[in-house]
Amino acid sequence: MEELAFGTVVQSVCGRDRYRVFLVVELDDRDTVRPVVIADGSLRKLSGRKHKNPSHLRFVAQPTEEELQSLKDSLDDEKILTICKKYDLIKNNFKST
Repeated sequence: MEELAFGTVVQSVCGRDRYRVFLVVELDDRDTVRPVVIADGSLRKLSGRKHKNPSHLRFVAQPTEEELQSLKDSLDDEKILTICKKYDLIKNNFKST
């Protein structure tokens, strides 16, 4: 599995949010069970971000350098939603058919 870091695009493989695409917005070293904090800009906004166990996530993509720099400059729900939609392969495949 790829190393999870800030800005990594992941897909949930367990729970009610299974198959949804999220962005890693924080790594919480204090939480040993659920150290990854994710958001998607719509269901899970920054104000309601979710702690998740890394074993319940699947690596999807690493955003471009420009996208990462934009996120580091100002992290907001709109940017997160844009990136999640771009890398959501399931929804993108249904749109093209």
